[in-house]
Amino acid sequence: MSMKLVKAFKRASMGLMGVVLCGAAGCASVKQDTLDFHNLHTGDKVKIPYKAGPFANNNASMDKLSHLMRDHYSNGAQREIDPELLEILYHLKQALEARHPGRSVRFEVVSGYRSPDTNEKMRKRGGGQADDSRHTHGQAIDIRAPGFTTAQVRDAAFSLQRGGVGYYPGSGFVHVDTGYPGIGTQVHVDGKQRWVRYWGGNWNPYVMPSGPLVALSY
Repeated sequence: MSMKLVKAFKRASMGLMGVVLCGAAGCASVKQDTLDFHNLHTGDKVKIPYKAGPFANNNASMDKLSHLMRDHYSNGAQREIDPELLEILYHLKQALEARHPGRSVRFEVVSGYRSPDTNEKMRKRGGGQADDSRHTHGQAIDIRAPGFTTAQVRDAAFSLQRGGVGYYPGSGFVHVDTGYPGIGTQVHVDGKQRWVRYWGGNWNPYVMPSGPLVALSY
C-alpha cells in the first residue's frame, strides 16, 4: 500500500472515530488538549487542539498542522501530514510535562514538510538529508521545546517507543517521525561525523554512513 493511501486511510479512520457511540456503559471518554507551536522560519504561532480517545476527530487540526509545516523554501508548498505525527507530538507533550511538573510545552518547528525539490537541493549542499526523507512525505518534524534541554526532549520522545527519534545535540533539536521505533545520535569516528543506531537498550555496533538520520529518514 502506498504512503498516500496509508495516510488517507488514517485520516478517514479519524473521521469515523469522530462519531459518538453510546451504550449501556455510557459514552466513550474523549480527552482534549492544545498543542502550542511556533514555526521559526515563517513566524507562525498557532495553537492546535487535539482530542485523544477512541472516537476523537482531529481532521480540522490536521489541516492547521499541514499549513504550519509548509515548506517555506518552496513558496509555501504543503501536503497532508500523517495523522500519526500529530498523535506522537501529543504524547510527547504529555510525557515532557509528566517528567517535568510545572512546565508547559511549546514546540518550535525547525523543519517540517520539505518538498522533494527542497530536499534534493539541501542534499546537494551537503546537508546530509536522506534521499527519500520522511520529511518529504509529511511524516517527520524537527523540533525544540523552550525550557527543556535537547536531551530531555530526546529522552521523552524515545520513552514513547513510537516512531523514529533523531538527536542533534550540536544543532539543538530533535527529529521525530512515524517510522519504526529507534534513535540515532551523532558520534565522531576517525574525526568524521557518523550516526549510530540505538536499539533495545544497546548501541548498535554498526556505524552508519555520514549524514543525519540515515537509518531513520527512509
